[in-house]
Amino acid sequence: MGDIPEGNGDHNLVLFGEKITPNQHAIAREFVLLDNFFVNGEVSADGHNWTMGAYATDYLEKTGQPVTEEEEENIRVKDQ
Repeated sequence: MGDIPEGNGDHNLVLFGEKITPNQHAIAREFVLLDNFFVNGEVSADGHNWTMGAYATDYLEKTGQPVTEEEEENIRVKDQ
């Protein structure tokens, strides 16, 4: 939403201006714009879910965890 003056966007890059997305612009003005919104996730997929929905599913939490050095070593030992 680079066409909202309170934001930190580039108005030259706007694809859908206020004429096309009036409801989204009204919501951003009334509540929050969320420019420069960053989320710290353990892995990329985790961060995407937290950014877009402020929630990570149980499946994601169980399958998307990074492998620690100790776990990687245990995997190598089992493979040999």
